[in-house]
Amino acid sequence: MLGYVPAQVAEDIASYPPEMPIAVQLKRAAIVDHAIYVTIAGLMPNVKERRWMGYEETPPKAPSKITLGETEIAELETLIEKLRTRRPLTDEEASQAQRDMTSGLMSRVQAGEAQVSIEQKGFDHLDLPYREHKKLMRQADNDLVKQVGILDGAFDSYFDTGMSEPPNYAERVAIILRKAGRRDLEKAWLETWLRYFPPGSAIGQRYEALAERARKLSA
Repeated sequence: MLGYVPAQVAEDIASYPPEMPIAVQLKRAAIVDHAIYVTIAGLMPNVKERRWMGYEETPPKAPSKITLGETEIAELETLIEKLRTRRPLTDEEASQAQRDMTSGLMSRVQAGEAQVSIEQKGFDHLDLPYREHKKLMRQADNDLVKQVGILDGAFDSYFDTGMSEPPNYAERVAIILRKAGRRDLEKAWLETWLRYFPPGSAIGQRYEALAERARKLSA
Protein backbone atom coordinates (compact mmCIF):
# COMPACT_ATOMS: atom_id res chain seq x y z
CA MET A 1 0.00 0.00 0.00
CA LEU A 2 1.74 3.14 -1.22
CA GLY A 3 -1.03 5.66 -0.80
CA TYR A 4 -4.50 6.45 -1.99
CA VAL A 5 -6.35 7.68 -5.04
CA PRO A 6 -8.34 10.91 -4.47
CA ALA A 7 -12.05 10.17 -4.04
CA GLN A 8 -13.15 12.04 -7.17
CA VAL A 9 -10.57 10.23 -9.31
CA ALA A 10 -11.52 6.86 -7.81
CA GLU A 11 -15.21 7.52 -8.45
CA ASP A 12 -14.51 8.51 -12.04
CA ILE A 13 -12.30 5.48 -12.72
CA ALA A 14 -14.75 3.05 -11.05
CA SER A 15 -17.50 4.15 -13.43
CA TYR A 16 -15.72 2.60 -16.42
CA PRO A 17 -16.17 -1.07 -17.43
CA PRO A 18 -13.78 -3.40 -15.58
CA GLU A 19 -12.29 -4.64 -18.87
CA MET A 20 -11.00 -1.18 -19.78
CA PRO A 21 -7.18 -1.22 -19.53
CA ILE A 22 -5.89 0.95 -16.69
CA ALA A 23 -2.33 0.98 -15.38
CA VAL A 24 0.11 3.26 -13.59
CA GLN A 25 3.71 4.22 -14.23
CA LEU A 26 6.21 5.23 -11.59
CA LYS A 27 7.46 8.74 -12.35
CA ARG A 28 9.47 9.66 -9.27
CA ALA A 29 10.31 8.34 -5.79
CA ALA A 30 12.17 10.10 -3.02
CA ILE A 31 12.85 9.83 0.71
CA VAL A 32 12.53 13.14 2.56
CA ASP A 33 12.67 13.44 6.36
CA HIS A 34 12.05 9.71 6.84
CA ALA A 35 8.97 9.82 4.59
CA ILE A 36 8.68 8.22 1.17
CA TYR A 37 7.12 10.28 -1.62
CA VAL A 38 6.01 8.50 -4.77
CA THR A 39 4.65 10.17 -7.92
CA ILE A 40 2.84 8.04 -10.46
CA ALA A 41 1.06 8.67 -13.75
CA GLY A 42 -2.25 7.04 -14.57
CA LEU A 43 -2.31 5.27 -17.94
CA MET A 44 -5.66 4.74 -19.67
CA PRO A 45 -7.19 5.34 -23.12
CA ASN A 46 -7.89 8.98 -23.90
CA VAL A 47 -11.45 10.27 -24.33
CA LYS A 48 -11.54 9.68 -28.09
CA GLU A 49 -10.27 6.11 -27.71
CA ARG A 50 -12.64 5.34 -24.81
CA ARG A 51 -15.63 6.39 -26.87
CA TRP A 52 -14.41 4.59 -30.01
CA MET A 53 -13.89 1.34 -28.04
CA GLY A 54 -17.25 1.65 -26.29
CA TYR A 55 -15.92 2.28 -22.80
CA GLU A 56 -17.59 5.67 -22.57
CA GLU A 57 -20.76 7.08 -24.10
CA THR A 58 -20.44 9.95 -26.53
CA PRO A 59 -22.54 12.85 -25.22
CA PRO A 60 -25.17 14.21 -27.59
CA LYS A 61 -24.19 17.25 -29.59
CA ALA A 62 -25.31 20.54 -28.15
CA PRO A 63 -28.15 22.11 -30.13
CA SER A 64 -27.17 25.01 -32.37
CA LYS A 65 -30.55 26.66 -31.81
CA ILE A 66 -32.70 26.88 -28.66
CA THR A 67 -36.31 27.91 -28.19
CA LEU A 68 -37.05 29.77 -24.97
CA GLY A 69 -40.48 29.91 -23.37
CA GLU A 70 -42.08 32.84 -21.60
CA THR A 71 -41.30 31.36 -18.16
CA GLU A 72 -37.58 31.03 -18.92
CA ILE A 73 -37.37 34.58 -20.25
CA ALA A 74 -39.31 35.90 -17.25
CA GLU A 75 -36.81 34.24 -14.86
CA LEU A 76 -33.92 36.08 -16.50
CA GLU A 77 -35.75 39.39 -16.70
CA THR A 78 -36.56 39.13 -12.98
CA LEU A 79 -32.87 38.64 -12.17
CA ILE A 80 -31.84 41.53 -14.41
CA GLU A 81 -34.37 43.83 -12.75
CA LYS A 82 -33.27 42.68 -9.29
CA LEU A 83 -29.66 43.55 -10.07
CA ARG A 84 -30.55 46.87 -11.66
CA THR A 85 -32.23 47.99 -8.45
CA ARG A 86 -29.09 47.34 -6.40
CA ARG A 87 -25.73 48.99 -6.75
CA PRO A 88 -22.48 47.04 -6.90
CA LEU A 89 -20.33 46.92 -3.78
CA THR A 90 -17.53 49.43 -3.59
CA ASP A 91 -13.99 48.09 -3.21
CA GLU A 92 -14.05 49.00 0.49
CA GLU A 93 -17.44 47.35 1.05
CA ALA A 94 -16.27 44.19 -0.70
CA SER A 95 -13.06 44.12 1.36
CA GLN A 96 -15.02 44.64 4.59
CA ALA A 97 -17.44 41.85 3.68
CA GLN A 98 -14.49 39.52 3.04
CA ARG A 99 -12.90 40.48 6.38
CA ASP A 100 -16.20 39.83 8.18
CA MET A 101 -16.49 36.46 6.47
CA THR A 102 -12.93 35.49 7.43
CA SER A 103 -13.49 36.64 11.01
CA GLY A 104 -16.67 34.57 11.23
CA LEU A 105 -14.90 31.48 9.91
CA MET A 106 -12.05 31.90 12.42
CA SER A 107 -14.52 32.28 15.29
CA ARG A 108 -16.20 29.04 14.29
CA VAL A 109 -12.83 27.27 14.04
CA GLN A 110 -11.87 28.51 17.51
CA ALA A 111 -15.24 27.35 18.81
CA GLY A 112 -14.24 23.83 17.75
CA GLU A 113 -16.62 23.25 14.87
CA ALA A 114 -15.50 20.10 13.06
CA GLN A 115 -16.23 21.38 9.57
CA VAL A 116 -16.18 25.03 8.58
CA SER A 117 -16.90 26.29 5.07
CA ILE A 118 -18.14 29.37 3.27
CA GLU A 119 -21.89 29.41 2.69
CA GLN A 120 -22.33 29.55 -1.08
CA LYS A 121 -25.93 30.26 -1.96
CA GLY A 122 -26.98 28.74 -5.26
CA PHE A 123 -23.99 26.39 -5.39
CA ASP A 124 -25.57 23.26 -3.86
CA HIS A 125 -24.58 21.34 -7.01
CA LEU A 126 -20.92 21.70 -6.00
CA ASP A 127 -21.54 19.36 -3.06
CA LEU A 128 -22.63 16.50 -5.35
CA PRO A 129 -20.29 13.58 -6.06
CA TYR A 130 -17.99 14.35 -8.98
CA ARG A 131 -19.77 12.37 -11.68
CA GLU A 132 -23.24 13.49 -10.57
CA HIS A 133 -22.07 17.10 -10.62
CA LYS A 134 -20.51 16.65 -14.05
CA LYS A 135 -23.69 15.05 -15.43
CA LEU A 136 -25.94 17.73 -13.92
CA MET A 137 -23.90 20.60 -15.33
CA ARG A 138 -23.82 18.99 -18.77
CA GLN A 139 -27.61 18.75 -18.66
CA ALA A 140 -27.82 22.36 -17.47
CA ASP A 141 -25.62 23.70 -20.28
CA ASN A 142 -28.65 24.94 -22.21
CA ASP A 143 -31.07 25.23 -19.27
CA LEU A 144 -31.64 28.95 -18.79
CA VAL A 145 -33.73 28.51 -15.62
CA LYS A 146 -30.98 26.41 -13.97
CA GLN A 147 -28.22 28.85 -14.91
CA VAL A 148 -30.26 31.86 -13.74
CA GLY A 149 -31.06 30.08 -10.47
CA ILE A 150 -27.37 29.51 -9.79
CA LEU A 151 -26.58 33.14 -10.58
CA ASP A 152 -29.40 34.44 -8.39
CA GLY A 153 -28.03 32.60 -5.36
CA ALA A 154 -24.47 33.48 -6.29
CA PHE A 155 -25.26 37.20 -6.36
CA ASP A 156 -26.76 36.89 -2.88
CA SER A 157 -23.42 35.40 -1.80
CA TYR A 158 -21.59 38.27 -3.50
CA PHE A 159 -23.45 40.85 -1.40
CA ASP A 160 -22.81 38.78 1.76
CA THR A 161 -19.14 37.92 1.19
CA GLY A 162 -17.81 40.49 -1.30
CA MET A 163 -16.41 37.65 -3.43
CA SER A 164 -16.55 37.98 -7.23
CA GLU A 165 -19.10 36.03 -9.22
CA PRO A 166 -17.77 33.03 -11.19
CA PRO A 167 -18.03 34.09 -14.86
CA ASN A 168 -18.76 30.69 -16.41
CA TYR A 169 -22.47 30.79 -15.44
CA ALA A 170 -22.87 34.31 -16.85
CA GLU A 171 -21.18 33.13 -20.03
CA ARG A 172 -23.58 30.17 -20.34
CA VAL A 173 -26.55 32.54 -20.06
CA ALA A 174 -25.11 34.67 -22.87
CA ILE A 175 -24.53 31.58 -25.04
CA ILE A 176 -28.09 30.31 -24.46
CA LEU A 177 -29.53 33.69 -25.43
CA ARG A 178 -27.35 33.78 -28.55
CA LYS A 179 -28.58 30.31 -29.56
CA ALA A 180 -32.17 31.44 -28.99
CA GLY A 181 -31.64 34.44 -31.26
CA ARG A 182 -32.34 36.85 -28.39
CA ARG A 183 -29.46 39.26 -28.82
CA ASP A 184 -31.54 41.99 -27.23
CA LEU A 185 -31.70 39.98 -24.00
CA GLU A 186 -28.06 38.95 -24.32
CA LYS A 187 -27.09 42.62 -24.54
CA ALA A 188 -29.29 43.53 -21.54
CA TRP A 189 -27.81 40.65 -19.53
CA LEU A 190 -24.20 41.52 -20.31
CA GLU A 191 -24.77 45.20 -19.53
CA THR A 192 -26.14 44.15 -16.13
CA TRP A 193 -23.24 41.76 -15.47
CA LEU A 194 -20.60 44.30 -16.50
CA ARG A 195 -22.12 46.86 -14.18
CA TYR A 196 -20.93 44.62 -11.34
CA PHE A 197 -17.80 43.12 -12.91
CA PRO A 198 -16.32 45.46 -15.53
CA PRO A 199 -13.00 44.59 -17.21
CA GLY A 200 -10.16 44.57 -14.72
CA SER A 201 -12.38 44.18 -11.65
CA ALA A 202 -11.58 40.48 -11.26
CA ILE A 203 -8.78 38.19 -12.41
CA GLY A 204 -9.46 35.73 -15.23
CA GLN A 205 -9.73 35.61 -19.01
CA ARG A 206 -13.45 34.85 -18.97
CA TYR A 207 -14.23 38.21 -17.39
CA GLU A 208 -12.46 39.88 -20.30
CA ALA A 209 -14.17 37.56 -22.79
CA LEU A 210 -17.59 38.61 -21.49
CA ALA A 211 -16.64 42.26 -21.89
CA GLU A 212 -15.50 41.62 -25.46
CA ARG A 213 -18.75 39.75 -26.15
CA ALA A 214 -20.66 42.79 -24.91
CA ARG A 215 -18.63 45.16 -27.09
CA LYS A 216 -19.63 43.18 -30.18
CA LEU A 217 -23.28 43.79 -29.23
CA SER A 218 -22.57 47.51 -28.74
CA ALA A 219 -23.42 47.17 -25.04
